[in-house]
Amino acid sequence: MRLQGMSLARESKDDCPVCGARIRLAEVEPHPIRAGLAILGFHCEACGPVKSLVVVSQMKNQRRLC
Repeated sequence: MRLQGMSLARESKDDCPVCGARIRLAEVEPHPIRAGLAILGFHCEACGPVKSLVVVSQMKNQRRLC
């Protein structure tokens, strides 16, 4: 399950590592092999996808793949 284009409460306070502009959280998806983790994808308006973070998931009704 990939969630894109949704308005999330928290805005990123990070800057793009390429151009220095503000980046935004663009997608959240479950980790492909580790249950309970999620991958956050950050995008820059000018550069596109520039950063991702693996975090402990707080998504409910997450299906286990393993």
